[in-house]
Amino acid sequence: MAKSCTLLFFSLIKLIVDWSVNYGSMGNIRLCFLDMAFVPTIIWSTISLRQLTNIKEISELGYKTAAVFATSAEPSYFANRPEHLPDRAIELISELALKFDNAGDIHAYGEVMEPWSFKFALGAYEEGFGLVHDRLFGLVCDSSNELLEKVLGLYPRHNILAIELISSCNAYGYAVYENGVLIRAMGGCCDEPVSKDIGELLPEEIKYFARSRANAKELVCSEATGGEAEQFDPSEYGEELVFEVAGRFLGKEVAAKPDDTEGPLMQVFKKAIPPRPGVNKTPLGTR
Repeated sequence: MAKSCTLLFFSLIKLIVDWSVNYGSMGNIRLCFLDMAFVPTIIWSTISLRQLTNIKEISELGYKTAAVFATSAEPSYFANRPEHLPDRAIELISELALKFDNAGDIHAYGEVMEPWSFKFALGAYEEGFGLVHDRLFGLVCDSSNELLEKVLGLYPRHNILAIELISSCNAYGYAVYENGVLIRAMGGCCDEPVSKDIGELLPEEIKYFARSRANAKELVCSEATGGEAEQFDPSEYGEELVFEVAGRFLGKEVAAKPDDTEGPLMQVFKKAIPPRPGVNKTPLGTR
């Protein structure tokens, strides 16, 4: 892990310098810093990039996701990794009024679980779909989420899982719909550990919570701490709760926290990023 962090640090230096060369006024020190940035790449050449980017390898940094999965079949439908249908994906994008410029490759959910403003991931299947999108943040804890409302309106009788997670700040949320009816929703963050708490505890949650429904805001980690009845607020274990509940739909591998090979298959769709106004496009090395 120390080696991976070192490589990540120097890669960051290279990124900053590259940015300054293209957009700033630091061109005179470019070669010096680029040489420094490539030193660790040579030293740690035995470390594969896959190890560096594998979610399990850098899980200490936390997970981030905002996603919805909807199916007309049983909730566990996604755990069987149904075939992704590209043509159906285009139809869904139109139905949900999403926009993209380029259709990309297909990956497991664990690899594309974090949404960005310039790209999203969509898995379209015979009996359902999954969507990872930055417009889904707040889908549980906010009073309303336009994109989730659109999904619920288009598929009013589906089994639906909605999840959001930014574990670096203990923000979490999950909602489960059975045949279109909300049966459970819970979410919060470090400042407000429980901002939403609707419905009865799901079987996946029970082992984390204290004795009765009245104690839902006190988390008991009996299994996680080897049997000690140590209590925390739910935001401390929001990451565990999100993935446990997600496992009901996505399978036991995701419930155990996914790496970049796990979860249903999804296709990446990207938006073109317009160039910054006034950027000097003179090729490197010609100044």
